Amino acid sequence: MQRDAFQQWETRSANALPNHGNYSTSGTRPEARNDGLASVDSQTSAAPPWALHRDKYPQRHPVACEVDGKVFRGTYWVAGKILTVSTGMGGKSRQVGSMSPETLAKQLLGLMAKDGKA
Repeated sequence: MQRDAFQQWETRSANALPNHGNYSTSGTRPEARNDGLASVDSQTSAAPPWALHRDKYPQRHPVACEVDGKVFRGTYWVAGKILTVSTGMGGKSRQVGSMSPETLAKQLLGLMAKDGKA
Protein backbone atom coordinates (compact mmCIF):
# COMPACT_ATOMS: atom_id res chain seq x y z
CA MET A 1 0.00 0.00 0.00
CA GLN A 2 2.75 2.46 0.89
CA ARG A 3 4.62 1.66 -2.32
CA ASP A 4 1.55 2.48 -4.42
CA ALA A 5 1.07 5.76 -2.58
CA PHE A 6 4.70 6.69 -3.15
CA GLN A 7 4.48 5.90 -6.86
CA GLN A 8 1.34 8.02 -7.16
CA TRP A 9 3.06 10.91 -5.36
CA GLU A 10 6.16 10.52 -7.55
CA THR A 11 4.03 10.59 -10.71
CA ARG A 12 2.07 13.64 -9.55
CA SER A 13 5.29 15.45 -8.58
CA ALA A 14 6.97 14.70 -11.90
CA ASN A 15 3.95 15.89 -13.86
CA ALA A 16 3.55 19.04 -11.74
CA LEU A 17 7.08 20.32 -12.35
CA PRO A 18 7.97 21.94 -15.66
CA ASN A 19 10.36 19.92 -17.79
CA HIS A 20 12.94 22.12 -19.48
CA GLY A 21 14.59 19.31 -21.41
CA ASN A 22 16.94 18.36 -18.60
CA TYR A 23 15.19 15.27 -17.30
CA SER A 24 12.95 12.63 -18.69
CA THR A 25 9.49 12.43 -17.21
CA SER A 26 9.59 8.65 -17.21
CA GLY A 27 11.82 8.25 -14.20
CA THR A 28 15.38 8.35 -13.14
CA ARG A 29 17.71 8.95 -16.10
CA PRO A 30 18.26 12.39 -17.64
CA GLU A 31 17.61 12.79 -21.33
CA ALA A 32 20.36 13.64 -23.75
CA ARG A 33 20.40 17.38 -24.26
CA ASN A 34 20.80 18.82 -27.71
CA ASP A 35 21.65 22.39 -26.71
CA GLY A 36 25.40 21.81 -26.48
CA LEU A 37 25.42 21.50 -22.69
CA ALA A 38 26.30 18.33 -20.85
CA SER A 39 23.53 16.38 -19.21
CA VAL A 40 23.39 15.94 -15.46
CA ASP A 41 24.45 12.30 -15.88
CA SER A 42 27.66 13.21 -17.73
CA GLN A 43 28.53 15.85 -15.11
CA THR A 44 28.33 13.40 -12.23
CA SER A 45 30.29 10.63 -13.92
CA ALA A 46 33.03 12.88 -15.30
CA ALA A 47 36.42 13.15 -13.65
CA PRO A 48 36.96 16.06 -11.28
CA PRO A 49 38.42 19.21 -12.86
CA TRP A 50 41.83 18.81 -11.24
CA ALA A 51 42.17 15.30 -12.72
CA LEU A 52 41.60 16.57 -16.25
CA HIS A 53 44.33 19.20 -16.05
CA ARG A 54 47.08 17.57 -14.01
CA ASP A 55 49.78 19.39 -15.99
CA LYS A 56 48.51 22.75 -14.65
CA TYR A 57 49.00 21.75 -11.02
CA PRO A 58 52.50 21.50 -9.51
CA GLN A 59 53.78 18.05 -8.61
CA ARG A 60 53.94 17.45 -4.86
CA HIS A 61 56.99 15.87 -3.25
CA PRO A 62 57.35 14.30 0.20
CA VAL A 63 59.76 15.93 2.63
CA ALA A 64 60.91 14.92 6.10
CA CYS A 65 63.23 16.38 8.72
CA GLU A 66 64.32 15.46 12.23
CA VAL A 67 64.06 17.98 15.06
CA ASP A 68 64.93 17.01 18.66
CA GLY A 69 64.80 13.30 17.80
CA LYS A 70 61.32 13.50 16.23
CA VAL A 71 60.70 13.04 12.52
CA PHE A 72 58.30 15.53 10.91
CA ARG A 73 56.79 14.89 7.50
CA GLY A 74 55.05 17.07 4.95
CA THR A 75 54.83 17.79 1.24
CA TYR A 76 56.28 20.55 -0.86
CA TRP A 77 55.74 21.89 -4.33
CA VAL A 78 57.14 24.65 -6.47
CA ALA A 79 54.83 26.92 -8.45
CA GLY A 80 56.78 29.47 -10.44
CA LYS A 81 59.45 30.76 -8.06
CA ILE A 82 57.50 30.02 -4.88
CA LEU A 83 58.09 26.87 -2.83
CA THR A 84 55.33 25.85 -0.44
CA VAL A 85 55.64 23.30 2.37
CA SER A 86 52.43 21.89 3.78
CA THR A 87 51.58 19.65 6.72
CA GLY A 88 48.31 18.70 8.35
CA MET A 89 48.70 21.65 10.73
CA GLY A 90 49.72 24.46 8.39
CA GLY A 91 52.10 25.62 5.71
CA LYS A 92 54.90 28.05 4.85
CA SER A 93 56.06 29.56 1.58
CA ARG A 94 59.31 31.13 0.42
CA GLN A 95 60.78 32.28 -2.84
CA VAL A 96 63.25 29.80 -4.31
CA GLY A 97 66.68 31.34 -4.69
CA SER A 98 70.05 29.67 -5.15
CA MET A 99 69.21 26.90 -2.64
CA SER A 100 67.84 23.61 -3.98
CA PRO A 101 64.07 23.20 -3.50
CA GLU A 102 64.46 20.08 -1.36
CA THR A 103 66.93 21.79 0.99
CA LEU A 104 64.67 24.81 1.33
CA ALA A 105 61.67 22.54 1.97
CA LYS A 106 63.53 20.75 4.78
CA GLN A 107 64.53 24.10 6.26
CA LEU A 108 60.93 25.38 6.20
CA LEU A 109 59.62 22.12 7.65
CA GLY A 110 62.17 22.45 10.48
CA LEU A 111 60.94 25.99 11.19
CA MET A 112 57.35 24.76 11.23
CA ALA A 113 58.29 21.95 13.61
CA LYS A 114 59.91 24.39 16.01
CA ASP A 115 56.83 26.63 15.85
CA GLY A 116 54.56 23.62 16.58
CA LYS A 117 52.91 23.67 13.15
CA ALA A 118 54.25 20.39 11.79
